[in-house]
Amino acid sequence: MKLSKSSEYAIRLVCWLALNSREKYVPLSEIAEELQLSFYQLTKVAQRLIRDGLIKSYTGPNGGVELAKPPNEISLLDILRSNNEVAFVDRCILGLEECGGENPCALHDYWASVKENMLDMFDVNIAMLTTDSDGLVDVK
Repeated sequence: MKLSKSSEYAIRLVCWLALNSREKYVPLSEIAEELQLSFYQLTKVAQRLIRDGLIKSYTGPNGGVELAKPPNEISLLDILRSNNEVAFVDRCILGLEECGGENPCALHDYWASVKENMLDMFDVNIAMLTTDSDGLVDVK
């Protein structure tokens, strides 16, 4: 599974905020420069994360973004859902509208098992992603 650039940016942004928690808002321009990402693209990504309550923003002279919740309450799955990266797991693998528990398609049970494993894999929180046995993980 290949993630979109937007999802990669979103993961890096949230991890950076978790690693650099300063209890103040950080300008997106500063984060974009440090992570060597496009400011324009990072702004679009941040808007989706703000909309979904994963980060919050403040406009003005001391404006910027910060995490809306503690890192251990934000999962990788939350970030991917914010970018519609895992929307396919909510649908029938064959695209059949009428597929469901009462009217399963030929792949329904198999796909249910695969999606459960995929969702479990992505259900790791950001606090876990930003630390390892040696300390903090670099997201640059």
